[in-house]
Order: sequence, then structure tokens, then C-alpha cells
Amino acid sequence: MRELEPNPTKILDFIKARRKELGFSCRDFGLFLKMKPSEWNRMENGRMPFPKEHAFEKRLVKALCINTEEYPAFHAAYMDYEPIAREPLTEEEVVQKLPMVFRKQDGSAMSEPELLKLGERLRHELS
Repeated sequence: MRELEPNPTKILDFIKARRKELGFSCRDFGLFLKMKPSEWNRMENGRMPFPKEHAFEKRLVKALCINTEEYPAFHAAYMDYEPIAREPLTEEEVVQKLPMVFRKQDGSAMSEPELLKLGERLRHELS
């Protein structure tokens, strides 16, 4: 198994690698930790801080099979970790991501004309 590097920002790489080594999907791991999978995903991807409560850290340590030799380095990195603040998306970046957000019932992406039509409909309904 991979060792946790002393750099606190490496804890995300360590957690993700260990989760995968143990055969958990991100979704299943979130459920195993008794939380919403989407919440766990945001934590594991550095968009949300880890809870600092001892009970959560204890569940995480158990789920990741952290042994007594690994625990001091894990605990220090866990307590020191803070997600990197990210700037809000620009309007242009939001528009570029819309096809990922708006999908048809069959799951396929909407075309640009379909997105424009949806935008017009939303503007009309919200005005």
C-alpha cells in the first residue's frame, strides 16, 4: 500500500488511492462512511473540507484500513488539510459547462440550438 507523504495536500491522493486499492467506488465509499456520496465526492476532490470531528476521522481511518504506524502521519495531514479556495466560474465558463448540466431524458447532451431555446423559455417563464 502507498505511504502517506508528509505534505498535507497529498492526503487527497493518498485517500483516493487507498479507496481504490480497497475496491470501493467513490459512491460506495461515501455510503460506507454514512454520508451522501456527493458530499464524499466533494471532499475527496478537494472542493469541501473534511469534518474535524473525531468520530468522522475514526470512521475514515477504519474504512481506509489505516494501521497504527500510518495513523500519526495520516492524523497530522488530515488535521492540517484545507481545500484550496477556488475562484467562482466566469459567465463564459458556466456557459461552456451547460451541456454537462442540461441533458435530455435519454441522457444525451443538448445541442446548442436546444440550449438556446431552453434559455429563451426560462427567461420568458422567469420574467
